[in-house]
Amino acid sequence: MNNRYLPDVELGPSIEATTDLRQVCQRCRLLLVAVPAPSTKSLLRQLAPWVGLDHVIIHSVKGIEPEPLRRMSELIVDETTVSRVGVLTGPNIVAEVSQREPSGAVVASTDKTVFPRCHAIFHTRYFRVYGTHDVAGAEIGGAFSGIAAIAIGVVDAMGLGAGSRALLVTRGLSEMQRLGLTMGATLETFSGLAGMGDLVASCNNPRSLNRELGRRVAKGEQLADIVADLARAIEAVQTTKAVQQYAQRHRLDLPIVHAVFRMLFERAKVAEVVAGLMKLPTGDERAGLRGIPTAGD
Repeated sequence: MNNRYLPDVELGPSIEATTDLRQVCQRCRLLLVAVPAPSTKSLLRQLAPWVGLDHVIIHSVKGIEPEPLRRMSELIVDETTVSRVGVLTGPNIVAEVSQREPSGAVVASTDKTVFPRCHAIFHTRYFRVYGTHDVAGAEIGGAFSGIAAIAIGVVDAMGLGAGSRALLVTRGLSEMQRLGLTMGATLETFSGLAGMGDLVASCNNPRSLNRELGRRVAKGEQLADIVADLARAIEAVQTTKAVQQYAQRHRLDLPIVHAVFRMLFERAKVAEVVAGLMKLPTGDERAGLRGIPTAGD
């Protein structure tokens, strides 16, 4: 059992716990990196001496590294000699998956050999695994969903209703698409499990740490105090900073990201931020996605 992160859930008897990374790399050719985003680079550097071209590394990290901005698959390639990389992501709530509730995920990799290997291992009668070559889209969808969940936490604190939530989620999806297209993703990815699916799950999970953080920030608590009290790495905090920096550098209009950034790092008042969002000009709902063909074109 892991009573800290998954209390009262008995892990399978085939799972062996070890801290010997050399032994892990010698015995296993497919590795799944599942640590918080701020810890990923450190872990990869520990793995680097023991992995090579015969290894496959996939990750389930829902974050982006700031300065230099890198997605996690890019970090794996930069920090190791492994070339076959990918991401396992989607609307997966750990507590639900551990109880074998029906769930689905996407394995994204540009290497055509990665998906079949991952499908053989992870696909079960209660956990469906799909594939895509759009690594950028899959990673951006998972990372962006955490930012949206923080914003939903603010909506919680304000006592707003379903219409406000729907507005935030759908405009959040638009920003996810805008960011993704700028970073080389495919638009269709964001209508699937790694995009809309993850966004809906993250924003509707009542036990989400991102939502809890948003609720407490909206009530005036300091970010450092909240993170210390939760005693967990909140990946969306780092991701918000990374995406905000990227948006500024590329003159990308991401109002929800900017609003969350201001509340987290500039201590902007919630009422002021929300009022600012509601004053933004409106127009064509697909603005920002110009030149991208859709089914209606």
